[in-house]
Amino acid sequence: MGQQGRGRAIAVLALAAGAISACTINSPPETAPRLRSMPRAEQADRVPGEYIVTLKAAVNDYHQEVRSAYAGFGIIHMKPIENNRYLLKLERDPGLSVIKQKAEQTPAIESVQPNFIYRAQ
Repeated sequence: MGQQGRGRAIAVLALAAGAISACTINSPPETAPRLRSMPRAEQADRVPGEYIVTLKAAVNDYHQEVRSAYAGFGIIHMKPIENNRYLLKLERDPGLSVIKQKAEQTPAIESVQPNFIYRAQ
């Protein structure tokens, strides 16, 4: 994504955040939706086979680093989200414990978590 595309993406996010906060501020407290706090990973609603992978800042080739850790699970795609954070979609999801174990064995990976689904209450 070029510099101009990033600028547009940031502008859209800023507008969305402003619209959401404006709606929340003007709503009575009893009707304003609240997001649940982050649930425990094993019990949470999440997108099956999708993980958020955070790499250490000094990583140059994120494709190679992530591919070396998770290729055995059939990588469908890897998409940059922000800075050193990437969305990883796997064909065969081995479960969070295996994914975390692979992350611990890969020096370039700082952390990994499921792609949680958040819902307003």
